[in-house]
Formats: sequence, structure tokens, C-alpha cells
Amino acid sequence: MSKKRKGITHGMTGTRLYSVWSGMKTRCLNSRTAAFKNYGGRRISICNEWLSFENFYRDMGRAYEEGLFLERIDNDGNYSPENCKWATWHEQSRNKRTNRFVTYEGETKCLMDWAKKMAVHVETIRSRLRVKISPDRLFKKSTTLNKIQVQRIKLIKQINPKITLQQLADMFGVSNSTIYRTLNKESS
Repeated sequence: MSKKRKGITHGMTGTRLYSVWSGMKTRCLNSRTAAFKNYGGRRISICNEWLSFENFYRDMGRAYEEGLFLERIDNDGNYSPENCKWATWHEQSRNKRTNRFVTYEGETKCLMDWAKKMAVHVETIRSRLRVKISPDRLFKKSTTLNKIQVQRIKLIKQINPKITLQQLADMFGVSNSTIYRTLNKESS
């Protein structure tokens, strides 16, 4: 930031970084905004130093890059230098209160990460958790599809005839042979 000139405090108003700082303050301090219930309403506060943009910039500005988001490391913690970092949208989406975490073989991950690692559709994992399937069967590829899944596969194949068996298998958390049998049964 440049030296202060008459009428100019920091010269950053209107920048993305200033907008991030301003949004943080609004979420935590303005009870009339919709986001307040998830921040200030949960007693998430801002350290006193960061009430000044210059101090926020001193602590966080140099590490900022376009496309990054301000993330609290401890989702229940306050906005402060010790609890904040810049994160991509993908990283930040893994640090939400609404995420469901599962521990399997000593490793804890959110459902999206398990789905990707185990090549099982996230909705398959969610439904298995709802019916309390044992952890050893949670990530196994299914060999059957329900009627709605069969209809979806048929529709997807109709809309995109070039989609591969592997892509469909990955989408629905089943084996290629299950997709093959389903499509052949449907076309008979």
C-alpha cells in the first residue's frame, strides 16, 4: 500500500481483497444480513486488529492471489491471523459445518473425498449411511441399481450417446458390468 494522501486511506477500496475484508465484517457484525446467523449469530468474531483494513492487509494481503477465498481453519473459530488462510474453492468446500465426515480404516475424510478415492458415487455413500450399512460395506461397488438409477442411466445415455460405460459406472458407483447388463436389459 502506498503512503496516505489527503482523502485516501489505503487506495484498496473496490479491490477483491477489500471486498473479502468487508464481507467478513458484514457477516460477523451486521445482524440485518442473511449470513449473520451463520457467523455473528454463532458468536464468530473478528480479532480487534482486523477491524482495520490496513492490519488485515498487513497479515493476509501479501499471500492473497486472485481466485482464493478467506477460510477459517477451525470452522467454529474466529477471524484472526492464527485461524485464517487463503484457500481455493475446492479446499474451502471441504471445511463446512454441513459436511459429513466418515472414518474408515483409521482415516477421516468428507464424503466427497471418500467418493473420489473409492470411485463410489457420493449419493450411494449417503444412502448407505442413512440405512446404517456397516463401514466394511460402505465403499463397495454395488452390483444392482434401483429403478430410478436405471431410468437416469437410460436418460443420460439418450442425451449423451458417447458417454462410456466407465463414466456411467463412476457416476453411479457400480461396476462396468452392472452398467452393461442394465443397458442390455433395457434395450431388450
